[in-house]
Amino acid sequence: MVISQIALLALNFSQGESGVSYGQGGGGGGDTKTEKVEIHILGKQYAQENNATIGMEIREPGFKPMTISAINGYYDYVTLNKTLQEIRSRKGTLSDITVLVHPDVLYGDLMKTIDICKVNGFTQVHYTATKVEYY
Repeated sequence: MVISQIALLALNFSQGESGVSYGQGGGGGGDTKTEKVEIHILGKQYAQENNATIGMEIREPGFKPMTISAINGYYDYVTLNKTLQEIRSRKGTLSDITVLVHPDVLYGDLMKTIDICKVNGFTQVHYTATKVEYY
């Protein structure tokens, strides 16, 4: 008896307007201006250097930035999911969202964040690294 398992994973990272795009049909730099919702994934290094907390910050035009603090060193994806549901209820037609990642954030945390965005109807998830400066 032979048992085998095969998994196929297809990732589409095509060049988008603000960097790399993850989503259906890729990016392309559209002509229309849409409201820009951003999720900043804040790592330990950023938190230490800026007297901030590890977690996520949601930036939505017209609203004060919302910080989702990590719980016991882990990102709070439950609160992120609820927050994205609230944004979706206010902006039903919005399909684009940008995830900004600090250099010390793990790949798995980025992928979980992107997956939660897609589950909540944000079909065009763009991600980019934050600006890094060396002195």
